Amino acid sequence: TFVVTPDTTMRYYLVTNTRADGTGTWTRFMFPFNTKTTIATAPLQDSVELEMYTTGGVSYPVMFVSNGHATGLGLRAARLNPTSGAWTTAVLVDALTGTGTTRMSTDSSGSTIVLAYHDDTTNVARYVVSVNGGTSWSSATTISGASQGEGVSVKLNPVTGYPSMLYYAKAANKAVYAYCSTAAASCSSAGNWSTVDIENGLLGISGIGANSEGMLGTGITFDST
Repeated sequence: TFVVTPDTTMRYYLVTNTRADGTGTWTRFMFPFNTKTTIATAPLQDSVELEMYTTGGVSYPVMFVSNGHATGLGLRAARLNPTSGAWTTAVLVDALTGTGTTRMSTDSSGSTIVLAYHDDTTNVARYVVSVNGGTSWSSATTISGASQGEGVSVKLNPVTGYPSMLYYAKAANKAVYAYCSTAAASCSSAGNWSTVDIENGLLGISGIGANSEGMLGTGITFDST
């Protein structure tokens, strides 16, 4: 069992349990990055997310922390070895500015991990991919149009391995489906993505304030190929 949690000291923790039902021994590991020390310097939005990288029958959690404020601390990722308790060095995935992100979503297949997130400051949905279990990451690619990307989610097609994203275009009161036409590693090129408006006229969405955009969420699953 793995749980991700922040605390009021502006540090971020991965908590593990020796049993899947949570009745075993809990152990806490602090994410290897912290520069904020008081709530006064906290941003509007900090976000955490978790994905698993499995190799040789062993699962390694990869933790993401969007830790942004006025000077832009950025979005980082690090992988934990749950046996040794050692983290890899936190990798800067995107040097965010301003208020960070309101939403992150991730999925994985083998050593490929994809991450989608809504950049609050530029108000777009972005995509990054790692093909080595989170050791290194592609450059961030903007997938959505301007003033879009709230509530973003991402999913890999279990047969093709191609990623898809779903997000809101809040200002236009609609939801947008974005899909890549090639393997995840090549989807760091925006030209490999297409978008479809799947729901228009979502009345009231545009009235949700910026401070409440975290309430917006989407989800994708595949029941056929």
